[in-house]
Amino acid sequence: MNYIGIDVSKQVLSVFNGKKESRFKNERWLKGLKSYLEKKFKSFDQVVIIFESTGSYSNYLKEFCWVNRIKACIVNPKKSANFAKVIGNRSKTDRIDAMTLYKFKTVIRPEDILIPRVDKVSEELSAYVSSYEFALKRANALSNHIEALRYNPNAPKDLLICLKRN
Repeated sequence: MNYIGIDVSKQVLSVFNGKKESRFKNERWLKGLKSYLEKKFKSFDQVVIIFESTGSYSNYLKEFCWVNRIKACIVNPKKSANFAKVIGNRSKTDRIDAMTLYKFKTVIRPEDILIPRVDKVSEELSAYVSSYEFALKRANALSNHIEALRYNPNAPKDLLICLKRN
């Protein structure tokens, strides 16, 4: 197997293949990463991508693996942080994180390597639920803020009126 460690950030994927680090834009379909993998490997059958589940930032990579039938090991961030401590990595850079994820291959169990599954319906529902929860928290925070301003004798009345409209 050819293992690749990928540190995912908002805009960039830092990729380490055991010898060299490369960087690719974190965008839908990951054309740069795909081109790199096609040049480096004849087939994706022998490739395993190791990356952390970093919420929304890792979604493009997960979808990329699913669409291109690439095996992956998606690591819990807490597990990879503990692994980094065990192997003595104290620094925290994208390059070092990619190298650490690459080294994580030594502790991967075969059942942890699979082609990620993307369920579009559940992802859509999750987006609705998280947005609804966010809106509720914002509304509650605004209500609490207005209540606190009521107890401030110097709070401008026009500010309270404006906030109540929202």
